[in-house]
Amino acid sequence: MLRSCFSNLFGRSVFAIYISTVTLLAFNTNQKIEAAQEPSTVAQAQSVLDLSQFPLVGDEPRINYREIAGQNYTSKGGVIAVAKEIQKLLKAQQWQEDGDAIITESYASATMQRDGYVLSLSVMPGPEPESATVTIQNHSNVRLDNLPRPDGCETLYATSVVAAYRTDLSVEQTAAECRKRFLDAGWQEHGNTTVGFFVKQNATRVQAFISAAPAQDDKTVIQFSAALMSVDLPCPLDAENSQYSDSTKSLFFESRQSQNDVIDFYKKALAKEGWKTTTDEPFKIDFFDHLIFRQPNLDLIEMEFKNVAGKTQTTVVFQTAAQVKEIERLAKAAILKKKAADDATDKMEAAKTKTFSCPTPAGAKITDESEQRIVYGLAMGKAKSVVAAWLKSIDGNGWRSTTNVNESVVGNFTLINGESEVHVTFTDTGFGDASIEISAFSKTKLKAEK
Repeated sequence: MLRSCFSNLFGRSVFAIYISTVTLLAFNTNQKIEAAQEPSTVAQAQSVLDLSQFPLVGDEPRINYREIAGQNYTSKGGVIAVAKEIQKLLKAQQWQEDGDAIITESYASATMQRDGYVLSLSVMPGPEPESATVTIQNHSNVRLDNLPRPDGCETLYATSVVAAYRTDLSVEQTAAECRKRFLDAGWQEHGNTTVGFFVKQNATRVQAFISAAPAQDDKTVIQFSAALMSVDLPCPLDAENSQYSDSTKSLFFESRQSQNDVIDFYKKALAKEGWKTTTDEPFKIDFFDHLIFRQPNLDLIEMEFKNVAGKTQTTVVFQTAAQVKEIERLAKAAILKKKAADDATDKMEAAKTKTFSCPTPAGAKITDESEQRIVYGLAMGKAKSVVAAWLKSIDGNGWRSTTNVNESVVGNFTLINGESEVHVTFTDTGFGDASIEISAFSKTKLKAEK
């Protein structure tokens, strides 16, 4: 029935845009919802129902998100059985049905209320046979029919989840008047869209969807919907293209203010709740500026800034202290796992590494020595014969020699044994002492025998 109402108001194309923001629910207004006078905070809502702790119904649940304000997961079990079990658990916590629930094998939905809070439940068939995908959303405690709107609006319908009104004002006049009345009532701007705007008060976020409706003689229609936020993230007044995701507890927006002005806004707004920056100035990660705020309880907010087409694009992400701790645990585990793998690889490679023993020629002195390079100094005129005798002595011990250069004043040879490789070079110009240099390459280390 909700689909037909939207289609009748706007036509199918506008309905397709809006339906992404509101779960299809039983459309029944018989039960009156008494709401608290002030929109809920996170703590107030959590004391009534914390969906991050609410049981997951069905076998082997695969969690998409599980936050204070909502949860989404897929588990093994039929739609009917899963939906009825969730209803049972909610009713055990004094939640009451708001209107008639719809429970079928192909779809289940229900709206429930307690202490002024509204909860929507949707259960759909999952991707595998005999599986169900569950979505539960807390819509906070606001009465949608009490939200600010222009005088003279005609009520088209008003449920606990969505309400619609018709006015003779233009779309622009309606948006301006609605915005002014929300702000006068203590709501804060929380971003604009092409068809309306968002406002928030405490942890309650309201969307005002404002558009001309062809099915209503092109008169302007206002639609309100509300949702609880799992975290109270503020937003600058001029924010554009605002996108808040409760599943990731993140907020994205664009602002014509400078990056410094956006940072100043957040420093002032978050300071009221004890948030402090961990650094005096932003720091760069992958060419973008970042700034981190922490609370005394170690909750974390990280901000990322990009300058695009003269606007400051900002992403704000909240993580609880427990989530930060878990991320750090996983990161440490990944580092340890990689180190163990690297150590195992090094051990295997070390097992393949051959030690090349280098006897010191008679009368020669070692002038440089390491596992990768040994240099001998000896009397001039002796280098070529010493190297020739030395190569002959190791012939047949698994090493195969290749002559690259072999002159009286200079010589270069390559020794190969499997994957191990050694280079031998001598220089004997007749001016000063001669030298012999031995260099280790692939899977080889040198050892001088003195």
